[in-house]
Amino acid sequence: MTARRHPFFTSARGRLLSFNLLMGVVTLLVSGVAVFGFHHASQLQEQVQRQTLNDMRGSMDLARDTANVATAAVRLSQVVGALEYKSEAERLLATQQALKHSLAQLAAAPLAQQEQARVANIIRRSNALQQSVAEMLERGQRRHLQRNALLSSLYQNQSNLRHLADLNDRGGDKAIDPRQLAEMDRLIVAAIHTVTPRSIVLQLDQLRGALPTRSAIPRWRLSSLM
Repeated sequence: MTARRHPFFTSARGRLLSFNLLMGVVTLLVSGVAVFGFHHASQLQEQVQRQTLNDMRGSMDLARDTANVATAAVRLSQVVGALEYKSEAERLLATQQALKHSLAQLAAAPLAQQEQARVANIIRRSNALQQSVAEMLERGQRRHLQRNALLSSLYQNQSNLRHLADLNDRGGDKAIDPRQLAEMDRLIVAAIHTVTPRSIVLQLDQLRGALPTRSAIPRWRLSSLM
């Protein structure tokens, strides 16, 4: 009587082989999931690092542009010459535009969604700075126009004074003390080269009042210094 043959996979060796095959498949699946997860995690980490660098760069740009606006405002407040004033005013406007661009980038960044209160506070302070700078620019322009008017008046008065001094020298009788005229001319020159010549103009007005009434020297304008 022949022995009964059992299927291979039901035997001990078959079951062992099936188990090994199953473990191999499971290992491959786990390895595949691990590789995919590691790759995905690496991509997320790169995105986070890239976003962090972008946020840091945006913050640095905002700080730089804010400092540039403040520096340009200080430089503008110290300008006297017309050409230099125009150049510095244009520089200030350019720095303000750069600051507005940085603020817009900051508001659009993902960080703004996470730190809305902090970002809103930064934007509010930057807007306050720009408002202060705009007001200072307006005052500076007004003072600059006033100074130009004053310089025009001083140059005109200087021309009139020197013409009067020449006439006084020709008269022979010296109706006006030449020392008074020389002092007035010296004060006019000093006023022309002084940023805020209010006190000098007041001295000129006092000297003008001490001259003989028949002299035709015009009064200096004080309204532009008020």
